[in-house]
Amino acid sequence: MADVFHRPLNWEIVPEQRTFRITWDDGQISEYDWEPFRRACPCAYCSGEGAFAGNV
Repeated sequence: MADVFHRPLNWEIVPEQRTFRITWDDGQISEYDWEPFRRACPCAYCSGEGAFAGNV
């Protein structure tokens, strides 16, 4: 049985829910809370570095 890989058709940030939403090519819609991604992000803006306080 072959694996099926779907591609995103669209994505959007939903600030009032603190999520981002992906619409896939099979019509499925996924929503992800953005906090785990921000915590995993190594950039200075997200993690706080130097003059940045961090935004998580």
